Amino acid sequence: MSRKPRLFAIILGCCIVVAGLILFAYMGFYNRYWADDWCYNNDFHNLGFWKTLNGYMSTDATRGYSTNRYSLTLFSGLLYSLGIPGIQILPMLTILFWLGGIFWVLYNLSRLGQRIPTSVLFLASALLLYYNLYISPQRFQILYWRSGILPYSTAIIFGLYILGIITDQMTEENTLKTKTSVFLVAPLSFLAGGFSETSCAYLVSGAILLFGATWWGKEKQQTWAKKAFPSAATALSFLVLAMIVLIISPSNARYDNMGTRANNPILVPFLSITYAFDFIKDSFKSLPIPHFIFLLCFLLLPGVSRVFMKNKQTFTIKQTTGIVAFTAIITFFLVVAVQAPSTYFYSTPIAPRGQSLSRFSLLAGIAVIAWTIGNVIADRLTNDWIAVLSIVLLFLGYAYTARSIVIVSTELPGFVKRAHLWDERDAFIRNAQERGIGYVEVKAIDTYEIKTRDMVIEKP
Repeated sequence: MSRKPRLFAIILGCCIVVAGLILFAYMGFYNRYWADDWCYNNDFHNLGFWKTLNGYMSTDATRGYSTNRYSLTLFSGLLYSLGIPGIQILPMLTILFWLGGIFWVLYNLSRLGQRIPTSVLFLASALLLYYNLYISPQRFQILYWRSGILPYSTAIIFGLYILGIITDQMTEENTLKTKTSVFLVAPLSFLAGGFSETSCAYLVSGAILLFGATWWGKEKQQTWAKKAFPSAATALSFLVLAMIVLIISPSNARYDNMGTRANNPILVPFLSITYAFDFIKDSFKSLPIPHFIFLLCFLLLPGVSRVFMKNKQTFTIKQTTGIVAFTAIITFFLVVAVQAPSTYFYSTPIAPRGQSLSRFSLLAGIAVIAWTIGNVIADRLTNDWIAVLSIVLLFLGYAYTARSIVIVSTELPGFVKRAHLWDERDAFIRNAQERGIGYVEVKAIDTYEIKTRDMVIEKP
């Protein structure tokens, strides 16, 4: 088969998935403030930026947000300074930086081994991000709610760029640049760990795995590991420091008045493993088709794109089995890490918005496993009819993806309506203020009438 059908398949996939991401970003322009956003806004308005940040040292239990999460408070203040436009562009920026982070990591890893064309890397990155958002346990909160985006989605983005710096060092020849990267990783890691307890535990767990891998490689005299080890060690050190800062914050005194009792630490690992199994099982059981289509796309991509690869890597069945098993273990370990903080503090699985970290890890693991198996299949089955079948099946995956974009588009009127009602209420309040009226009764926004996925529905 000629290269043209293969190239068309890759370009078509990029266009479809990017269209879906653009739709997600566009709906964000109808974003407004909700729930905890007002708690931050109130303090930033009345206390100012620095005094609000100083809430970390406060033991005042009446504060409406988690003041130990210093990065969450910091970035909430930066976005508040931009007003409504700040939260309107936040989903777009989240998607752009998230996509860029995934692509950078994949690009760096491809330089270590099999050189994959940038168009294929971009398609893989976009597919991972689109399906992560499409089947997110709580898309609205991790993409359109400022106080949900920062603790979880932004933390993942920071983690990806830290990983990007470290993987970039694996092939870096400039010693000075390698040393400089350590000074960049340190503040990024400290900031990444300060968004929430859950994301910090998640990132620390990932950093432990990366540190272990680079340490093992360094002991084996692997060049890539020697280059990356200083940055990996720095990332782990400053993420652990961030975790300590979260733990010792005086503002944690608020937990004393919440009526919750910490779980027995001995039980936390066992319960976290149970919750992780439950999450994965429920994911496949409740969303079988999206997971299958996602897996199918990554299974077929190596065969479609292999002709464009400059150095084709061949793995034995034994090596492939090892990679698949190792990836599955790492994925499960990261999903377990997500469950641990909530298991300890509340003796329950984490809320859906926190499970977005689990979803991202699960999909990333599926992508690696499917690509690895697909690469072996493509290496052994080289007939033209196999290539034709791969493209046909890939087009079926694209068709499902395009259908999902149409389904998502039906939520747009809900975003528009909600923004319109919010603006009307905001204008009413401001008009009352101008007339010297201090107390007004505002019209409630009835979410029952707004058909938007993951919105909290309040029945009349």
